[in-house]
Amino acid sequence: MPVLKNARHEKFAQELAKGKTADDAYAAAGFKPDRGNASRLQQKDNIRQRVSELLEWEQTVERKATEKAIDKLAITKERVLAELAKIGFADIRKAIKWQGTLVTEEDNPDGGDTLVIKNVVTNNVQLIASDEIDDDTAGAIAEISQNSTGGIKLKLHDKKGALVDIGKHLGMFVERHEHTGKDGAPIQTETRTWREVLRSEKG
Repeated sequence: MPVLKNARHEKFAQELAKGKTADDAYAAAGFKPDRGNASRLQQKDNIRQRVSELLEWEQTVERKATEKAIDKLAITKERVLAELAKIGFADIRKAIKWQGTLVTEEDNPDGGDTLVIKNVVTNNVQLIASDEIDDDTAGAIAEISQNSTGGIKLKLHDKKGALVDIGKHLGMFVERHEHTGKDGAPIQTETRTWREVLRSEKG
């Protein structure tokens, strides 16, 4: 269907296609606010057809833009799965080292002959240098930060989420949804033609 001859009707249809309510679309099209008239105009066949056409065109544009981006960035299922695998199978030990060291301290606090010997455990945390870390582990890191006292924070991307996504892609998980009607009764189905739907909406 081409652009509607009535400019206000075309504007009304365009605003509806953007997701506006009939009242808002009616006002945006330049009409004096009137809920009844807005609702009636929305139900007209040419308006409904034009809105459907605009929505279909928008989906086509988005799909083509997505396809173009996919081609440009060389995005493939294999590449997406590879990136998810980096996260899902990441080992934090490849990004950071930590160890406890037992240190013996000797002290003579009173200056006398008594020697106090203490065994103290110190914890040492060390990040792997950015030029030494492997690409897969680097791809799994979401955040690295250091506070004012020298404390280090390393956060990996969501491993569980990545593994679930991989599992779903491989068909390892089956999602089940049960639907029932009112009070648990079977769902009642009704078959109507498009004309019958329009007729019932018009009242």
